[in-house]
Amino acid sequence: VAFQCIIPDQSGGESIIIPIEDVLPQLDTDTLKCLQEPVYPFGVNAYPVLTGDLTGTSETGTSEQVGIRYYRAQLDHIEMTGRSPLSPASLNALTVLDERLGKPEQFTQLHLEAGEIVFMHNQKVLHGRSGFSPDSDRLLYRIRLHIDSLTTMDQSQTHAQTHAKSVIPTPTHKTVNAPWIALPQTPDPSPNPAQRFTPLTVTPGLDPTQPEYQVSLPPHFFDPGYSQHPASLDSISTPPVDPRHPATDVSTVSVALAQAQAHLTQANQLKALNRFDDVLHHCHQASQLTPDNLNILNACGKLLLRVGQFAEAIPLFRRCLDIAPTDFDSGLALSSLLDHAQDKAAAQATLKQVVRHHPYTWKTPHDPQKKTILRIRGMDGSAYQIIRRSDGFFKYILKGGHFSIRNLVEKQHYNLLILNLLDNNIDPLTDIPQPDLIINTLACPDLKRLSLLTAARFLDRYPHIPVINHPRQVLGTTRERNALRLNLISGVNFPRTERLFWDGHSLDELVQEILGLGFKFPLIVRQVGSQTGKSVALLNDETSLRDHFQNSPTYRNYYIIQFYDCKNSQGYFNKIRMFFVDGTLYPVANLFHDAWNVHSGDRYQVMDKLEWTQEQEKSFLQNPNTYLGQSNIDKLYQIRDIINLDFFGIDFTILDDGTLFIFELNAAMRHNFDHAQNFPYTRPYLEAVSRAFNQMVQRCLEAQLSV
Repeated sequence: VAFQCIIPDQSGGESIIIPIEDVLPQLDTDTLKCLQEPVYPFGVNAYPVLTGDLTGTSETGTSEQVGIRYYRAQLDHIEMTGRSPLSPASLNALTVLDERLGKPEQFTQLHLEAGEIVFMHNQKVLHGRSGFSPDSDRLLYRIRLHIDSLTTMDQSQTHAQTHAKSVIPTPTHKTVNAPWIALPQTPDPSPNPAQRFTPLTVTPGLDPTQPEYQVSLPPHFFDPGYSQHPASLDSISTPPVDPRHPATDVSTVSVALAQAQAHLTQANQLKALNRFDDVLHHCHQASQLTPDNLNILNACGKLLLRVGQFAEAIPLFRRCLDIAPTDFDSGLALSSLLDHAQDKAAAQATLKQVVRHHPYTWKTPHDPQKKTILRIRGMDGSAYQIIRRSDGFFKYILKGGHFSIRNLVEKQHYNLLILNLLDNNIDPLTDIPQPDLIINTLACPDLKRLSLLTAARFLDRYPHIPVINHPRQVLGTTRERNALRLNLISGVNFPRTERLFWDGHSLDELVQEILGLGFKFPLIVRQVGSQTGKSVALLNDETSLRDHFQNSPTYRNYYIIQFYDCKNSQGYFNKIRMFFVDGTLYPVANLFHDAWNVHSGDRYQVMDKLEWTQEQEKSFLQNPNTYLGQSNIDKLYQIRDIINLDFFGIDFTILDDGTLFIFELNAAMRHNFDHAQNFPYTRPYLEAVSRAFNQMVQRCLEAQLSV
């Protein structure tokens, strides 16, 4: 490990070093023997505190292989749980070790100046620092180096390198084969003998086969009366607890904050090992140490959310909003947790609380060298919800009525500004940064009608800025409007669709209206605003129709859709998906299933078992014009001219008589690579969609430059 001094403190902050060779001679034989026993619980396993051959000899009088693994606070915590009780002899050995480590006279003290760096063998050296003023701007960088066979290096070479590069003005330190090197070194001629120093200990690496040690302070040091200066450790890594603010060097903050950051670092490492109970413990410790630090609390809450400790994360985010009632990140996270806990009203109230104060947010730090894209989102009718990621951890995302740009826009090339619509919140705003391109991701005209109208008014202010998917065009893509418009095209069938309101009381009147409109069983009922199959039901008779509404949410609008049995001659249902991007048609999927409601996830019900279905999909992807026929391609382009959106998807099939039968058409369809790994032949065509969207973005930006 290395510490490089960037900004020194003139009156304190000296680096303190104790080589393990200076400690071992002070320990009696019984203590050494106890500390070598593999009984000390670090993590889930037990290890010795001291390792190596303590009886060996070297120029320093100690084995070159001796190392130390020690963190008394961790051992005390495990001891309190009763999980791995230590014997009285083992506990006494730890007490003796603590006493020897606490002797200031054995500390080597280095006052680094700007540009100087000190290197230490992190398994053989205990290290920390002295106190300094809380107003100091002292800054050190920690660097970890992993070097194979460090201790087996040729001894003459080690001696020569160390002797040549070490200039250590401390007579008590051995310069031969020293486990640490300072480059270059400026002496501190008058160290303060009265300075109180930290007893130093070592934290074990989480992976016993790849030990990585970390220095920590023992619990008694945190007595406020112990030192008049804040003290912490340069060796504690400061995690990026909040990307909105630059990281703060731990040596410039309080002891409590330093320990909280250390707990947070430990928690992140434990997350990677799936030790979620230990993650919870360290997050709890961090939050208790800094109950008023927004960044620490937010980072702990996000970490607990990520590992599925939802109930424990809620109070942390509540505390964040107590500290900063309009904190955007904390509000979104808490809203998602409340939604997951089925407290929908509280989730919406929390979301609206923070969005009202953040009508726009920068997704990335602004770079004046990059073009700025403004993405329009609407909070009305949407919710932040928790989903499980592919790696098993959790995250929260906005769901409801948008299309995702995750696989469509190469966001690293642009400044991304997010416009958060809520009611009419942006109408009075005049200070919104002007973008180079606007992407309207509002995609559901049923769920997002109010937001689309607000967005349309907003765009009227900037008639010269190019827009992808103008909201007024999106407003025209409701199911009932699509049925009216697209059925005018010869050879196209969009099933009859009517929108009706269910108040929870007038069931007889509702059934009579459905039948009076001429619908025949079976028919489909879908909740308005839903773009998935979760709120869709195929009903075969009046009894099932009545039962369905009696068990459905009230005071909602529902689509009544005439069902057509589109099963092909082989007995399977087929759904073809294509995207229009910038006026051009792109093939996406050709799915087969034995049930009428076909979705991409159904690939694993039928298509992964029937080779002919995959061959059909390959044939479609490779040459959609031949597969569909030019007549149907022409129909699709006629649909494009009516819809007049820059980006949208269409799900359809071709009936036996050649009719193009449309299941769904909107801009809300997800573009994803969820199944490309298992069906790799689809990947090039999915990548073509991504590429086309990025090319459209570039074209729009270039057109803006020419205006």
